[in-house]
Amino acid sequence: MELDVTQVKSVEPGRHTGIVMKVESRKVKDYDYTDITVMVDEDEVELRISAPTKLSVSADSTPKSKLATILNKLGVELTGRVDVDSIVKKKIKFVTTEKVTDSGTFAEIDVNSIALLTE
Repeated sequence: MELDVTQVKSVEPGRHTGIVMKVESRKVKDYDYTDITVMVDEDEVELRISAPTKLSVSADSTPKSKLATILNKLGVELTGRVDVDSIVKKKIKFVTTEKVTDSGTFAEIDVNSIALLTE
């Protein structure tokens, strides 16, 4: 069997722009997660933001969960039922940092830095 060797693309820490490519759900043991895939414009690399599939807000609609915070930053109204797929194809800006794990060093999107890209 022969395999092609490919070079790993990386994303430097700092400010970037990109587009939300897809939203998917996955289950890990008894927990549900929502994965948001973002294509970084200048690097053509996909980064994934994962959050527990839970939309929590306070009485005044302030986001209280990670997923609610992300959706709110992307212009989604957090009332009633929410169409999470409505963020697909939205252009965004964000900051990446490096996350060091036992498996290596990876680029991570800082959730608090996410904002819609105004043209």
